[in-house]
Amino acid sequence: VGITTVSLAKYAIDRGTSSGPVFVAVGLFVAASNFRFGPKPELFSLCGLASLLLVLHMVDRSRRWKLLFAVPILVLIWAWLHRGSTVSLPVLGAAMVVWGLRRDTRPLAWAALASLILTLGALLLTPGMAGSLASAGSVVSTSAYTQYIGEWQPLTLDALWSTMPLLAVLTVLWALLAPAQRRLHFGTLVVLGLGFMAVRHVRFVPLFALAMVPEVAWGLSRLLERHRDALARQVRPAVLSGLLVAGAIGAISWPYLNRDVRTWGAGVHDFHRPEDAAAFLAKHPPPGRMFNTFNYGGYLLYALGPKQKVFIDGRNDQVYTPDFFAQSAVTPGNNQILAQLVETYDVSYAVLQCTMMATSSYLWLYQNPEWRLVYLDDKAAIVVKQSEGSLSYLDQHAYHELSPDTALDRARFPKQDPRRAQFSADVLRHVAQSPHSLRAHYLAALVHRNEGRHSAYIEERDKVAELAAKRGLEVALP
Repeated sequence: VGITTVSLAKYAIDRGTSSGPVFVAVGLFVAASNFRFGPKPELFSLCGLASLLLVLHMVDRSRRWKLLFAVPILVLIWAWLHRGSTVSLPVLGAAMVVWGLRRDTRPLAWAALASLILTLGALLLTPGMAGSLASAGSVVSTSAYTQYIGEWQPLTLDALWSTMPLLAVLTVLWALLAPAQRRLHFGTLVVLGLGFMAVRHVRFVPLFALAMVPEVAWGLSRLLERHRDALARQVRPAVLSGLLVAGAIGAISWPYLNRDVRTWGAGVHDFHRPEDAAAFLAKHPPPGRMFNTFNYGGYLLYALGPKQKVFIDGRNDQVYTPDFFAQSAVTPGNNQILAQLVETYDVSYAVLQCTMMATSSYLWLYQNPEWRLVYLDDKAAIVVKQSEGSLSYLDQHAYHELSPDTALDRARFPKQDPRRAQFSADVLRHVAQSPHSLRAHYLAALVHRNEGRHSAYIEERDKVAELAAKRGLEVALP
């Protein structure tokens, strides 16, 4: 992403200028888009868009219209990597429209039209992309997606200032430096189009920021060139370039310096995905069909597929209907719809997001005597339905008394619990099953204190403090 974006910005500005504007534009792009960076295929779309814009800039400058026929090949590769390749159609269309309006570039518009048709064909050749094209309109307009998925929600001023304040800086620079000086340029139309998409859905912010990179680099370069002599009298060119590069490095570093160090780098975040629960399911697969929390579907698909099929994941409109998604999204707090989906789809076990010490979600499953808890940690709970096919599995793995919705109260008030001996045994087994679970050690500390095992209580209390410190949490120790 970095190489393609720097290449794009460098080619967009006039030859012979310093690299400072390039680094400033790219640095602001990285800072503004950082909240969406991670181990996700969306990064391929950033590479794809940067490459597409680079080709368009090369054609615009050199008038070599034959380069446009590289676009369908680029998009064909891009489409196999991420469905964001559909954005190539409006971007190429914007270039075609602007070239058609300008007399000196009108011949390029015909080549762009031919390239657009071939690009559409390339997308349709890719498995699944026909459905993506057909459903693109419903995805960006379906209220269920914008209501329950953060990345599809509108860009608010609060999110702008708290998550990506440097996007505002990048946008202001673009508004001041590019459109007024660069009238009837396809880059302006692309920025406006992607800006409209970003305002409606926050997931398009990185594409919007990327589209501004070549325009801001060009505008800042022109500004420096226009005032070169005046600036040279105030500061040496090498020092000015150094200041611009330092500013870019500061912009890139800023999001990381304001983020927990444990979230730096690549890979799966320890507390965002049910790694241990998936490992348990891989080793001890329950019989029947799975239900899962929407947020966990993608990771479970990656970790367990194709042997164990997920109930829902982030493919949204490509695999699932909007109505199905809307129903699945409300299951944490809607017991009626949860029960209806479990019955309709003959669900046999469920993998549920369970991050609170005392959960209030999925209560229909936890409080239903036909469902038994078989696994619990600080991220997920797994429950299995009692049936003839699951009896032997439950005999081996099920807890008798432990449940995420009642465990904390039962550990706090043992005298009111007639089955506290079995509950205490379940808690100690829970610690052995999930040794990295803060919840497990917290409950164990309470159990040991209640039963007078002081040294064991101190040991578990210290473990709670250790786990809380590692995660940056403040936990009131029992």
